[in-house]
Amino acid sequence: MIICGRVEGKIIVADNTVMYNVLQGQEKHHVRSVGRQAAKDAIFLREGQSIEVQGSTEDKMLLAQESKIDIRRIKSGE
Repeated sequence: MIICGRVEGKIIVADNTVMYNVLQGQEKHHVRSVGRQAAKDAIFLREGQSIEVQGSTEDKMLLAQESKIDIRRIKSGE
């Protein structure tokens, strides 16, 4: 499964796991990354960023296997 959207809300980092929400149109997806992907997400993810996440669905949550973060496109607080 691939989703594209914006990171919305709080990004939770705990015990080699990162959890966050991606808003794709009107639909909100819950995403969890672990291991090496979690380390990358913890460093680079910010609220409002455009992101493309690829992964598998596990317990109604997308388990991220790869994400592409557009560091140039951060939604301003306007």
